[in-house]
Amino acid sequence: MSAIGIDFGTTNSVVAVHRDGQTEVLEIDQPPVQWQPYGFDKVLPSIMARDENERICFGWEAKQRTTGRFDAVKRMFATQLDVATDDQGESLVVEEVATMLFAELRQRAVAQGIDANQAVVTVPANSKGRARHRTKLAAGMAGFEVFALINEPTAAAMSYAQRHPEARQLLVFDWGGGTLDVTLLQSVEGVFIEQASSGLPRCGGLDFDNKIMEIVREFFPQLASISSEERQRLRLKVELANVKLSTAEEAVI
Repeated sequence: MSAIGIDFGTTNSVVAVHRDGQTEVLEIDQPPVQWQPYGFDKVLPSIMARDENERICFGWEAKQRTTGRFDAVKRMFATQLDVATDDQGESLVVEEVATMLFAELRQRAVAQGIDANQAVVTVPANSKGRARHRTKLAAGMAGFEVFALINEPTAAAMSYAQRHPEARQLLVFDWGGGTLDVTLLQSVEGVFIEQASSGLPRCGGLDFDNKIMEIVREFFPQLASISSEERQRLRLKVELANVKLSTAEEAVI
């Protein structure tokens, strides 16, 4: 029985399975049309939200809500914070939100006929004892038997080494939603030795989104008076512009 692979991300999460000798990334959510060309059908935004009737939703449905959202709980794993708070002041235990997100990933994999009882979960290169424990705890409470926690740059190096098996030294940049990690690994006969690793915990996609949002507000002071619905629509446009800037020199908001 094989395990599924989970990248539990700050902004987006991914589920992959290995079958018939191939690795397949599952389509686990349905993004808005304008996001589909950028591969967002293969991720679940790591967001949970509650509506006015206490109904819980996840992923893109939660991302497009204007209130009751719990975002970026993964960032809290490495802190001493035990409670996540939404924009309305409602609080939940960090592990509780993370558990519900893991459970949603599991449910969506099962809905596609995948055996999702065991999992291998990636964690940031600089994830230490408390963060690793909270990750494994949340996944376990969601019903997964966690076979292993693998550092994200090591997972990237393993994937690369499958295509280039010769011994070599690898420098891996992991620019995630929350952190920019840089790791130096030595690959020898399928074994990966981490030689050095460092990261900037506030230099991820979320931080770039926030900076672009700040620039937009500086140019248009009248945005301070827009409604929460309009602010959320603007935020999504800013995030999409950030995605476009990954492959283009400019983007229009």
